Amino acid sequence: MNRDMRRLAILLMITSSVVISFSGLIVRMLDVGPLVMNFYRAAFLMGAVVTLLFVRYRAAAVVRVIGVGWPGVAAGVMLAGAGVLNDGGACSRAGFSVWIRPGSNRAGAG
Repeated sequence: MNRDMRRLAILLMITSSVVISFSGLIVRMLDVGPLVMNFYRAAFLMGAVVTLLFVRYRAAAVVRVIGVGWPGVAAGVMLAGAGVLNDGGACSRAGFSVWIRPGSNRAGAG
């Protein structure tokens, strides 16, 4: 790897880390519900990823995104599901809890 690419990689890693970390601070300061907070966190993440894609691939970024195909769609769905279902209990506080009780054969039994 040449020096220019190495410097660009280091700059992108630092910038993306700061943007993603700072977004968490901003979102925590908002007085909103847990699902809205989760939406804003996802929006900041999407902004960071889109920015990195356009810095890296420039005009070919859209073609690259479309080129990921169904594996990319599946990865996006799983990332979205992880963000919604594993957000520190925001979904359960909002009334979206689904759980399986030990010894039960149905969800939400109890």
